[in-house]
Amino acid sequence: MKKSRIYPLYFAIPVLLLYGIFYLIPITFGEVFAFTDWNIYVSDVHFNGLDNFIQIFTDPSMSRVFWRSIGNTIYYAIGTLVLTNVIALMLALALNKGLKTQTWLRTVFFIPVVLCPLAIGLLFTAMYNPQYGIINTMIRGMGLESFARQWTADPATAMNSVLWAGIWKGVGFSTVIYIAGLQGIPKDYYEAAAIDGAGGVQRFFRITLPLLISSVTINLFLSFVGGLKIFDLIISITKGGPGTQTQVLATMVYKELSSGRYGMATAYELMLNILIAGFAFAGLSLLKKREVEF
Repeated sequence: MKKSRIYPLYFAIPVLLLYGIFYLIPITFGEVFAFTDWNIYVSDVHFNGLDNFIQIFTDPSMSRVFWRSIGNTIYYAIGTLVLTNVIALMLALALNKGLKTQTWLRTVFFIPVVLCPLAIGLLFTAMYNPQYGIINTMIRGMGLESFARQWTADPATAMNSVLWAGIWKGVGFSTVIYIAGLQGIPKDYYEAAAIDGAGGVQRFFRITLPLLISSVTINLFLSFVGGLKIFDLIISITKGGPGTQTQVLATMVYKELSSGRYGMATAYELMLNILIAGFAFAGLSLLKKREVEF
């Protein structure tokens, strides 16, 4: 019995070694530099304790941008979590009805998932073009000229412009997970509920949603953690602008690295990792608890 328990570990050792060598060790050494003054302007690196973090929280200009980036990061993560999962669940319910075109439609909805984020950013940048973009062209074509916007340059719409690009990219992946969950629900439950006179809404909340909770947990977790790490779409669509309206923590790391302030960049990176880990563990614990209750 003891040997049978140890045997599977042989398969895990190579993976754990690769994970440790190429991820854990580099990221551990990298975070150490968050407590140094390492930058491109000095030849020696000195340990400076919490000076980088104190500067971030006490320097008025840095503090203002930092808290804005925190707010934007959480706003994007929550926005993509809610809208992506609502849209994905609706699509999954529709595609699970046995439509003749469901295979083709699943492929169409999944295509954005495999596209390069930079390509998606360029696509949406073209769509948001105030003069020639398809969105403003359609708005003007309907005679609604006053609703046309400079979508990525207007502070009121810039963050939401990136948000919709992220939703378009991620909805296909969530839809596939929901479809897999729906196909695992026995049809006998629905037939019994129909005989008892349960309507469509009742069947959804009494059968579909409770039995789909594992898929919901996976999608909510992946959507939120992925949203906290947003970087590529921001850089390719708004570059953090206008001003600092769409700055997120990941773009702050990029900005500091580009400025040659490597110690400060790793300080931002460390706070981003703490934010992701904190929300990930708290969210997963809450979702797992709800999963048991269902």
